[in-house]
Parts: sequence; C-alpha cells; structure tokens
Amino acid sequence: MDWAGLSIVAFATIFGFVSWRWSVPYNVSFYKMVRAKEPDPASRIFRSFQFSRWAGVAFSVLLIVLVVLEWVTS
Repeated sequence: MDWAGLSIVAFATIFGFVSWRWSVPYNVSFYKMVRAKEPDPASRIFRSFQFSRWAGVAFSVLLIVLVVLEWVTS
C-alpha cells in the first residue's frame, strides 16, 4: 500500500460520489439554461444523462478495483 494508490482510491471515491450525486441535476440545469425547458424524463437526452452517471460510478469502481488488485498481487 502506497500513497499514490491511496490518492487514486480517494480520487475515485470522490469522483464516483460526485458523479452519482450531482451529474444528472447539473446536466439537467445546463440543458434547462440552454434550451429554456427541462428535458422530458422519457427522452433520449435524459437517458444519456443517467447513463453518464452510471459510467462515472463504473469508472470509479474500476479504478478502485485495479488499485486493490495491484496491492494484493504485489
């Protein structure tokens, strides 16, 4: 276990939390600012916002798993 690995795990945890908590509301507010209306929850753009939320969380989990595997195998 080293400081670089701990830093990556900390970054990934924060990134995953922020992605989960604020990505969709931020994207919806940006969409509303540009288009002057909120996206329909059944629309393709809203589903892409939700996909980006899950992609951010999956990326964070992948980083954490890779760091933990590196710790275990070394």
